Amino acid sequence: MRPILEAQVFDRFGFRVVPDFGNGSVSLQDAYADVRFLPEIKLRGGKFKEPVGLERLQSANNLLFIERALPTNLVPNRDVGLQLFGDISGGVVSYAVGAFNGVFDGGSGDGDNNDGKDVAGRIFVQIKGIGFGVAGTFGKQKGSATSPNLPSFKTAGQSTFFRYINDTATPNVTVASGKVFRLAPQATYYWGPFGFLGEYVRSTQEVTNNNGTDDFTHQAWQTAVSFVLTGEKASYKGVKPKNPIKPSEGKWGAVEIAARYNELRVDGDVFPSFADPNASARRARAFGGGVNWYLNDNVKAVLGYEHTLFAGGAAAGADRPSEKVVQTRLELAF
Repeated sequence: MRPILEAQVFDRFGFRVVPDFGNGSVSLQDAYADVRFLPEIKLRGGKFKEPVGLERLQSANNLLFIERALPTNLVPNRDVGLQLFGDISGGVVSYAVGAFNGVFDGGSGDGDNNDGKDVAGRIFVQIKGIGFGVAGTFGKQKGSATSPNLPSFKTAGQSTFFRYINDTATPNVTVASGKVFRLAPQATYYWGPFGFLGEYVRSTQEVTNNNGTDDFTHQAWQTAVSFVLTGEKASYKGVKPKNPIKPSEGKWGAVEIAARYNELRVDGDVFPSFADPNASARRARAFGGGVNWYLNDNVKAVLGYEHTLFAGGAAAGADRPSEKVVQTRLELAF
């Protein structure tokens, strides 16, 4: 549950506050203020999504699937920072560049525990249904035994298939120890009821533990396609049903089908000194499909299936058992 409080003042200033009451706890997802000088020049400060991952930047209620694909493991989520952004030529070109405290892959941050900072940027072009762009970050991350500042990677079913060595008994804790660099080319294509979304992410992080210091590069990518069976236009911002549900008049909303393939490859050199090959997989490959039923502009029912295959991650060099997940969701967004 995420109640949203947002407002605009004199068409120049705005703010957005989004608390989250999920998973039995309370957290602050977004808390930022905007200053709009021109459509081409806007300034944002506070906690918000870093401008990197294509699917990460997509609103949760507009996703094709319930959970985001594997590449989202390698991009930052929300962080505290200051960002300059805008739309040029009516949105043909969008850009964003900002300075942030810095978070590990897939992570969010409310504060800062080291002097390393990240710079993030993104440029995206949209012409006649075709969108393409590139995003990235560079900076430094420092961790400690109590706060390693390193990620673990999860599947769509939210099971962890990779983590760095974190043995507090030895002790031998792997921590972030220097440069971090991410590169994320991305593209979309929408033509009538057909939609396509694709992205690639490459993340390099320097880490250290009792075995030494090294930097590792992890890679992930996805392709997702969709088709609206009821004829509405597909878009990055979801589907607007032409006939909101009203059974007495034979109206049943809009129905969309979707399929995707996604993959994440861990740098093989991370084993065995920085990750345990008997517990962490070298690669995850997932494919799945789903159905989205848009009852009206505010209510959406989702049914999805995802099958994930692993390379490694079990004892004696064996492959971790595959994961098969069926997920459902009823969304109410106002």
